[in-house]
Amino acid sequence: MPLNFTRVTTSGCMTTDSSCLKMADSVIFVNKVSR
Repeated sequence: MPLNFTRVTTSGCMTTDSSCLKMADSVIFVNKVSR
C-alpha cells in the first residue's frame, strides 16, 4: 500500500471510497507542487 493512501486513511478516509481517493489525489498533488 502506497504511503499516500496510508496517510489518507489516517485522516479518517476509506481508501475504497472513490470520491475520497479523488480528494486524496488532489491533496497529494498540491503537496508535491508546494514542495
